[in-house]
Amino acid sequence: MIQLPYIIKKWYKMFNSKNLNGILGCYREDAVLLSTFGENIKSGREPMIPYFTDLFSKEQLSVKFNPSFVVEKMDCAMVMNGYYYFSYKENDEIVKIKARYTFVIENNLIITQHSSVVPKS
Repeated sequence: MIQLPYIIKKWYKMFNSKNLNGILGCYREDAVLLSTFGENIKSGREPMIPYFTDLFSKEQLSVKFNPSFVVEKMDCAMVMNGYYYFSYKENDEIVKIKARYTFVIENNLIITQHSSVVPKS
C-alpha cells in the first residue's frame, strides 16, 4: 500500500489542528492554491491567509483522506490525486463534503494544490 507523502501527512495534521502557520509552511513561498471553498486562485502564501483563517473558523472542522489515491513520482516532482472528505458543524448540524484533489510536490513542499467539491449526482 502506498503511504501518504510526508508533506501531505504534515498538511493533514496542520489542517486538523487549525494551525495557520503550520499549514502555510507546507506550501512553497510561490505555491498556487485552487481551493475547495474559495473562488479565486491564490498565488503565494500571503493570499492563502484569509482563506485558511476563514476556513479554520468553522466549528469541528476536519479533513480525512480516502485511503485510495494515486501518487506519480517524476524526476523533479510528485503528483498525488484522490478524494478527501471535509466536515464541519454549521447551524447545529454536521456538514460533510466530498472533494477531489491534486497536489504537486517538489522538494517536500506543495507547489500546486487543486481541490474541488465532487458534484452531487
